[in-house]
Amino acid sequence: TFGRLEARVGHLRTALRHFAVGRHMIAEDPNELIASSIDLDESSVLSLLGDVPGALEMAQRAAESARASGWAKGKRVAAMNIAQFLISLGRLPEVESYIQLAKDQSFQSVTYDHGLADTEAQLAYCRGQYDRAEEILTLADQLNDSVPQWHRLTNYVTRVRLLIRLRRFDEAV
Repeated sequence: TFGRLEARVGHLRTALRHFAVGRHMIAEDPNELIASSIDLDESSVLSLLGDVPGALEMAQRAAESARASGWAKGKRVAAMNIAQFLISLGRLPEVESYIQLAKDQSFQSVTYDHGLADTEAQLAYCRGQYDRAEEILTLADQLNDSVPQWHRLTNYVTRVRLLIRLRRFDEAV
């Protein structure tokens, strides 16, 4: 969608307007897959704007639409986003079920495996399971060659946070 393109170049408010237009366009002829796609994109934009509760709500709505349409990729991405937003909100007991839901989807991709590994490592970190977090990140590093830079960067940020927490400053630099 144009909203996704606007978001990629940093025009987040413009992206939100495009998402609203997209929703208006499918109002007369509803399409659950398109609705899910718009909601997933908007959830990402809302999180970038710092509205994590709104992003969570939008990702949950996207999950419902993806389920209704049978869109496997949408179901996986929605579950991954929900897990990440729940971590951001400190709602850790709810996270594990969404990680498992993402893993159980028929849609598989190395890029999404990498992103899910970061979410799992963050959950382990938040629970004080630092060895487990490092193990997850090390396994994810083996996927790096075929993963877009953005996903590698998120894993590096998580690893640096972990190394600082472990007071392994030389490795964190």
